[in-house]
Amino acid sequence: MLLCTLAETDFIMFWGRLHPLFVHLPIGMVAALVIVEAMTIMAKPEYVSATRKLLIWMTAISAILSSLAGWFLAGEGGYSESLLFWHRWLGIAFAAVLLVGAAISLTPKWSVGLLRAGVLGAAVVLMTITGHMGGTMTHGESYLSKYAPPLLANLLGPSETAEPIGPVETTAVSSDAQIVMEMLEARCVECHGASKQKGRLRLDTPEGIAGVLTEGDPAQSELFRRISLPADDFDIMPPEGEVIRDEEVLAVMRWIRDGAVLSSSEFTDDGAKVERGSP
Repeated sequence: MLLCTLAETDFIMFWGRLHPLFVHLPIGMVAALVIVEAMTIMAKPEYVSATRKLLIWMTAISAILSSLAGWFLAGEGGYSESLLFWHRWLGIAFAAVLLVGAAISLTPKWSVGLLRAGVLGAAVVLMTITGHMGGTMTHGESYLSKYAPPLLANLLGPSETAEPIGPVETTAVSSDAQIVMEMLEARCVECHGASKQKGRLRLDTPEGIAGVLTEGDPAQSELFRRISLPADDFDIMPPEGEVIRDEEVLAVMRWIRDGAVLSSSEFTDDGAKVERGSP
């Protein structure tokens, strides 16, 4: 019985990790549907009707597979509950709209251009919103605005800043602490913050940071171990982009060795960081 349960769980996790593969299929097919609809302006509808019907069914099926895989993938955890809720249900709504369109394509009503445009328009809107939420969960809240032109970045919302998580003091120890907090904010919180917690780990709260430290012993601290691995090591953190600079690694080592002092004066009761200037 236990083996059956484990097998089912493994299968669900395997299926869930196919979500990135499945999710691109309906996106490409929706784009193809838009092209096919545009072709009806230049060619007789009967020449493209069969292709249009095949595409709407393929798009609906791939959207259902993607939604199912995404539902299973969410079981691994590590995502913002609010973002996950809306991403999940808008994705299901996207699949449902396409399935309704596919069903209508079997009837004479599908020849009505306005009806097709309505189905396709709703699908495009839902796909865009759902895709953006998926990107936010995967890459962090500032993934789209971080490198955008200033005007567009302002429309998309403020980017995450690299302000230190902890308080800044004037001692030598707190100087290392400041470097560590700035490093965490700039290089780690995007994947281990409020909106996304890879490996169920948060590095934007005192409790989360404490969970990867062994006070006074850098060698036994997971944080130090991961950032000090060789650049080609599979377990190095962060896994992408430039490796942590040597001076930052040394600051982490000294900070842990000296007790890893981290005041909670800039955190609210739920662990969230208090912004500068907040009462």
